[in-house]
Amino acid sequence: MLSYDDTVALGLPRLTNRSKSVLYDRLLFVPTGMTNHSSGEHFYMYMLKDKYPKGADRLCTVLYHWLRKVKWGNSDSRGATKLVLLADNYAENKNNVIFAFCSELVVRGWFREIEMMFGPVGHTHNGNDAYHYCHNQLVGNHEAVTLNESLAHFDRAWHSDRTRPLPLILVGEEVRRVTAKRLVFQRERKQRCQCARLSL
Repeated sequence: MLSYDDTVALGLPRLTNRSKSVLYDRLLFVPTGMTNHSSGEHFYMYMLKDKYPKGADRLCTVLYHWLRKVKWGNSDSRGATKLVLLADNYAENKNNVIFAFCSELVVRGWFREIEMMFGPVGHTHNGNDAYHYCHNQLVGNHEAVTLNESLAHFDRAWHSDRTRPLPLILVGEEVRRVTAKRLVFQRERKQRCQCARLSL
């Protein structure tokens, strides 16, 4: 079971007692809190806000990299045949692009079955919200000019290695437009290529 949820944008530099001579320009990151409930692992994935706008394409990119880490990692959950995704009722989590992405995961053999769960409208808090509090309030109380400096304060918010999330930074990866039509085309092209190789 995997749960995920975005939190408010992280603006850097984060300075307390800012003097009026310091400009207020900031570099914004979108932190996505993710929990693998099967292995007990917690992650925060950071993406540049202006480079990767929110939407289904960004979410598919985040889920792809996260699932790839799980499937090719060392945890026992890498052999899972059923994927359960737990998310809130935000429109980004329930649309045709996400459904096509999940279908593609099944077609490619990553999972046999995928179940998506959403909490009732207005009551969609999951375990990631407690992590968001630590991330936004406890880590956010410390000065940080760079993202690495902000991540260095994780040990002040999470005192145990077991509960401290692992930060992942997605840089250099393009968020590609994922559409149901494109996924079907890629699947058909792959089948044609396999048929062509077999006929030789």
